[in-house]
Amino acid sequence: MARLQMETTLAVLGDGGRYSAENDMTAPIFEQRANMHRVAFILGAACIDDLITWADEEIDASPQPPNALIDLSLGRKLPLGNVIALLNELAIETNDLWSTRRGLSLLADKIRSNEIETKSAIMKCYEHLRNENLLYDDAFIIFVTLEDDVSLIRDGIFGPDRLPELRDEFIATLDQMERETRIAE
Repeated sequence: MARLQMETTLAVLGDGGRYSAENDMTAPIFEQRANMHRVAFILGAACIDDLITWADEEIDASPQPPNALIDLSLGRKLPLGNVIALLNELAIETNDLWSTRRGLSLLADKIRSNEIETKSAIMKCYEHLRNENLLYDDAFIIFVTLEDDVSLIRDGIFGPDRLPELRDEFIATLDQMERETRIAE
């Protein structure tokens, strides 16, 4: 059964699935959940209250939670840099494909509700993936095209009428990431 789950997960995620045989991906491990929240927070898809709620849930479920998780739980007034440092400490592997894709997918609802502007969200994703050295991974290469389109709109080569179509493409990309990572929850 675990082998079938692993094969299904890898088939959905493609060659980019960086998972070990020990983890059949029936549920994400703590470090992956931490990275998912880190990515969502950096991109503006999660706020400090979301992080505190998540940290509290993890603390309740853990017999011995990490100190950084406790600090995060108590960190409502922490500076942004400290919050990100705690999330980096908890995430350990920040280049995990599942958790990065899941964190990115959380942007879709923010864009649908116009809480985050499409062009800035695309640029944030592009910059984040570039900084994490994930931009040219097969799972994220679409963000190169999306960023190119934003640049072409900015430079006047594409008109503003391209923006609604770009928004729809971006949301569809994020929704696809959500569907593909849902099997691991």
